[in-house]
Amino acid sequence: MTKQEVSKLIEQDVISKCKENNLSIPDKLEYSESLSVYGVDSIILIDLIVAIENRFMFEIDDEDLVSGAFDNISGISDYVLRKCACGEKS
Repeated sequence: MTKQEVSKLIEQDVISKCKENNLSIPDKLEYSESLSVYGVDSIILIDLIVAIENRFMFEIDDEDLVSGAFDNISGISDYVLRKCACGEKS
C-alpha cells in the first residue's frame, strides 16, 4: 500500500469521526494540517485511533501516542506504513 492510499483511508476515517461528532469538515483535508484545525479533540482522536487499529489490524503502542505522529494525516500515514513494514501485529 502506498502512502497516498493510506493517507486517503485515514482522511476518510477523520472525516467520518468528525461528522459523527457533528463537526463541520470539508470533504478534502490537507494531509499536513494539524487535526486540531478540523476540530479533532482528544476524544475524537481516541475514536480515530481505534478505527485505525481496526482498519490496519495492529495495536498502536501508548508511548507512540505522545510522539507527535498523530498530529496530522501525513504523520499518521507514516506511522501506519512503518508498523506495517515491520510486520508488527501486536
